[in-house]
Amino acid sequence: MEKTISGLIALLHEEADIFETLLAILKKENQALIHIKVEALHRLAKEKETLSLKGRMCEETRQHLLEKLKEELCFQGPSPLNFSTLVTRIPEHLKPALLQARNRLLKVAEEIVLLNCQNGALIQDSLHLIESSLSLIREATGTATYQREGAFSKPSPFSEPVVGFSAKI
Repeated sequence: MEKTISGLIALLHEEADIFETLLAILKKENQALIHIKVEALHRLAKEKETLSLKGRMCEETRQHLLEKLKEELCFQGPSPLNFSTLVTRIPEHLKPALLQARNRLLKVAEEIVLLNCQNGALIQDSLHLIESSLSLIREATGTATYQREGAFSKPSPFSEPVVGFSAKI
């Protein structure tokens, strides 16, 4: 059992390392969004994808370790073995290391959530600006064409005559 718990502690630290790397990438992404560095955003997206795969592998390993601990601790509950229950059932000398690993992971996860929300807001603002710009361009260009007399064939924002200007040839 101690070997399994030690493996879980090491795995939690590995996940925290992955999360810290992700946090650093999100900080770079934040700056790339602010300074509109598209190439950097593409590179960072690839780095996040790689980290995501590593994170999924850790998650699968953690689930396997928790199932093994469930058997080793003779846990019979209908629900999965949660952290609170695990802490109450392990030897006292292992609790501080497990709690430290968990707290480290939670701290980094909270920072990631905050920065991810901030980056999401920047992206939404950029999308709104792009949509507004496209709308203005569409309104300005429209599908109107000139008739022989110089007037627009369809109503357009430009169909109002300009004072002192004659379109007739």
